[in-house]
Amino acid sequence: MRGKAKCPKCDHEIIVEASPGVEKQTVTCPKCGQVFSVLVEGFEESEAKWEEPGGERKTILPESYEETKRPLIASTLLALSSILGIITAFSIFLNPSLLNDLAFGEFLVKFFFSHRIVSFSLIIIFSILAAIGCYFSYMKKMFSMALLGGICGVLSFGLLIVGPILGTAATILIVLAREEFENSIHGKEF
Repeated sequence: MRGKAKCPKCDHEIIVEASPGVEKQTVTCPKCGQVFSVLVEGFEESEAKWEEPGGERKTILPESYEETKRPLIASTLLALSSILGIITAFSIFLNPSLLNDLAFGEFLVKFFFSHRIVSFSLIIIFSILAAIGCYFSYMKKMFSMALLGGICGVLSFGLLIVGPILGTAATILIVLAREEFENSIHGKEF
């Protein structure tokens, strides 16, 4: 039989287990060490319930999902977009006529030549942000930073056409793999 008793010295509640047919049970209080006797005759089987100390706790459970290679592919595309953006920025700054050789037209060469410091700065900034997005995509952390890196990969203009295509593909893959970023290895918090 099981029942509850209170220590006469410190009022600590104790769960007492006694064999059937026993009238008195000698108990030692785990809190203060007081030894006292408890009458067992009024105990019922359902009288005492076990409770864990500490109250409510947050539970973090891993959610099962199918892990894909989308974040890894997106990080590779962002790395390429970033590298091509940096190459494009330096070619615009040092020799804008190289763009004419790549058959992008005289209009773009004249535009980038006349605004080459601004173009260089913007393309370098977007390329660096794409590289940061590459890191977050590879690590599957901070979905928003990986998405920002994908968008900046589009704006890095690596070789003027190739970079935006790679950045767009990376952004789409990051959006499709959103669940992998949120859940990662740590699980979902409820």
